[in-house]
Amino acid sequence: MTRSLCLLALTLLLPPLAACHGRDARPTAAPAETPLPDVFGPLDWSTDAARLRARFPEARVVEGPGADTLTTWETVATNAHLEPFGPVELQVLGYPGQRPVMLILQRTDDPFEECVSGDAPARAACVARRDHERRALHDTLEARLVSLHGPGTLGPLMSDAVPEAGDPVDPEQAERTWALPGLTLRLAIGLDPRFHQPRMVRLIASRDPSYPYPY
Repeated sequence: MTRSLCLLALTLLLPPLAACHGRDARPTAAPAETPLPDVFGPLDWSTDAARLRARFPEARVVEGPGADTLTTWETVATNAHLEPFGPVELQVLGYPGQRPVMLILQRTDDPFEECVSGDAPARAACVARRDHERRALHDTLEARLVSLHGPGTLGPLMSDAVPEAGDPVDPEQAERTWALPGLTLRLAIGLDPRFHQPRMVRLIASRDPSYPYPY
């Protein structure tokens, strides 16, 4: 009789224990990914070459393996028009067959190549106008991102000239970074690291810190 009661008690106890074990073993939900700010416009983590061609028919869109390694895949649209950037280069970076992990918006100008007509005062005024347009675009983007995510971290934009430790950040060669849950944003102004003269305003969104940095 005692053995039967023990078996009955054990039978009644097992289902609640199994349920508790099931609750304990449930995987923890992954942290929420920060949404892309609206300055990226129609770009998202599903963007591919076909979507770029459909959205930006004026642009030249190419895709293929990354420049540094065959394990990455790049889709680039040049001369796309996206406000508030105006003419812009769009880069969608990732791994073959997978969703993108990095998006880059970049407006580039070369005042010393574009401002060549007219006398010296006219050329100087053209350079000043380009500098003003570049600064206005950067400051507009910066204000929108700061309002969303706070001040972030300001640092020097790396180029051929490496700043010394302790040097103040040059506002014309700077990059502000926001490290957010599942997303890192980098807004830069200064010399295009790929070249010597062109100036740029560049915004990068990355959701994979292990992906090779493009510049």
